[in-house]
This record gives sequence, C-alpha cells and structure tokens, in this order.
Amino acid sequence: MDQRNQKITLMSFVGVGALVYFITRILVDSMASILPVVARLKTQAIFEHGVPLGLGFVAFLLLQTRKDIRKWADLVLTEFFKVVWPSAKDTRAMTVVVCIMLIISGISLMAFDNLSSSVVKLVLGM
Repeated sequence: MDQRNQKITLMSFVGVGALVYFITRILVDSMASILPVVARLKTQAIFEHGVPLGLGFVAFLLLQTRKDIRKWADLVLTEFFKVVWPSAKDTRAMTVVVCIMLIISGISLMAFDNLSSSVVKLVLGM
C-alpha cells in the first residue's frame, strides 16, 4: 500500500466514523421523541454525546485494524486511479449528443402519441 492510498484510506475511515457518529445522534434524537426511556437517558451527556462518539470510534477502529478491509480499500483505490477520465471537450460533446437524442426521442414519442390518439378517436367515432 503506497503512501497516497494510506492517507486516502485513513481519511475515508475517519469519514465513516464521523458518519456513524452523526447517524447515531440522529437515531438517539428520533428515539427520544418516541420513547420516554430514551428521552430520560438523553438528558445525560454521556448518553447524548458519549455513546455516538464511542460507536463512531469503534467503527473507525474496526475498519482500521482489519487487514482484509484495508487491503480491499487499497485495491479499490488502485483501480480508481487507473481510470482514464474523458477530457472536458469530450464530456461537452457527449452531453450535446445526449441532449439532441433526448429532444429527438421526445418529438418521436409526441408524434406517436398524437397519431395513436387520432386513430383511437377515429375508431371510436368521436
């Protein structure tokens, strides 16, 4: 694992830990509005802040200490950096082509819809 991949992996694992912290805080707040027991526990700072922080830290440690997860993250990053991204000019050209094709498809569908509507009206004698 090279230095760049290690830094990116570490920051990703820190991000996962932060995400677990915020999700746990939201769940505690939501549960506090539903369950009176959780509402009483939430008044204690250790439950409101400590539990989510602890869970986020545990998630970070689990990701950081498992060699198979770190190896998988390194392989993902290695493959990610092999991707050849299109240039800005190519991206603009492909966007224009897609927009033109959407307009042509929309006009075609509108024509078929109007034609089928006319045929149904003719058959029903309206």
